[in-house]
Amino acid sequence: MIHIVDSKTDILAALSVDFIKDKQPLIDYAGFEESSQYAGLPRQTFSLPLSANTISSIRATIRPMYDQLIAECWPKGAALPFDMVRFDAFLNQEDNSLNIIELNTRNVGLHEIVEWLDNVTARQLSVGTKWSLNDSFIANQFKLHFSNSIKPSPLLYLSKPNIPAWIYFEKLQAIYGTVCHITNPKDYEITEKGIRAAGTVYTAVTRKYSWQLEKANSQLVEKGIIKVVQPLWMRQFGKKDYLNKLDSSAILQSEAFNAANINDYVTRKDELVLKIINLGGSKSVYLGLMSSIEQWRRYLLVASQDPASWVLQEYSTPVKHNVIAHGLGKRNLPTQLGIFVLPNPSEPTLFNVEIVAKAYAGTEDYFTFDPSGQNPDIWFGNVVVTSGS
Repeated sequence: MIHIVDSKTDILAALSVDFIKDKQPLIDYAGFEESSQYAGLPRQTFSLPLSANTISSIRATIRPMYDQLIAECWPKGAALPFDMVRFDAFLNQEDNSLNIIELNTRNVGLHEIVEWLDNVTARQLSVGTKWSLNDSFIANQFKLHFSNSIKPSPLLYLSKPNIPAWIYFEKLQAIYGTVCHITNPKDYEITEKGIRAAGTVYTAVTRKYSWQLEKANSQLVEKGIIKVVQPLWMRQFGKKDYLNKLDSSAILQSEAFNAANINDYVTRKDELVLKIINLGGSKSVYLGLMSSIEQWRRYLLVASQDPASWVLQEYSTPVKHNVIAHGLGKRNLPTQLGIFVLPNPSEPTLFNVEIVAKAYAGTEDYFTFDPSGQNPDIWFGNVVVTSGS
């Protein structure tokens, strides 16, 4: 987040200037699927001004949930409980209340975009950024890695070929020293002593997005020969049903899918959201309100084939916010906040908060994109904290 001393009125005027002209980092990396007809085109960015009071209110809401995560998930003797979690929520600016719809872990990629947007915005507004999301994230990763008695250098970094190394890779190099970046399984060989790439055998691995480890690679993990830096035990609360375990009035209620209750789910169609537990990116998320009865029944039938993998959540209408879409001016959009929570690497009970604003998708489809610019594809933006109204 960018903290400034200007009023909200002043900052709205400044943000109306199209200063994010170079969107190269948003092409491919945060763009469209390779199969999309719009692949290679950049997404639109925006800024959302919030007051310092709102940020304090958000932090106060997150605090008890964070404390509960610490209590439930911090293994005895471990240096940290996790390197990062992110709550997705709707914010009502009238009373600063949150409706939390998701809990995610270690979204390596989105936080880079947040920092890039902050840096561009801060530079154009002639203000500095006092805290680096990536520095904090990787400091936690490094400490987690080191606390497990694995030599923290060298490190093998895996990412898909269409995703640039970008900020995360640069920060990894700064703290680890030696980092080998590869983008294809053909670039390495699995041996009894670790993973060989570019003439070096690596026993520590970090991955971006959904790079899957082969069976032989997973066996090395089970034997303790290599360490995947993302802690495996944290995945339990990276699932979409973990919110049920946290006690907070801000969390939208949910229930495990039960095939015997399909008729009830049909009756309550407009009140429900159907989600698969272990996928992200708004995939396999179905809103009853936006579905016909026939579509909704089909979705429920799919879920009934594997009921343990699905959850039904209470529907909440996305709150619309006035945002400044760069190059397009003021827009009133349904907006979702991504609230990054990072434990302090020295004292896990303390944490930093960073917030990204995203236009709400809420369906299994990707965002609609109009390359003519007449109907802007607004995807995500940064939060600017103003001094007042």
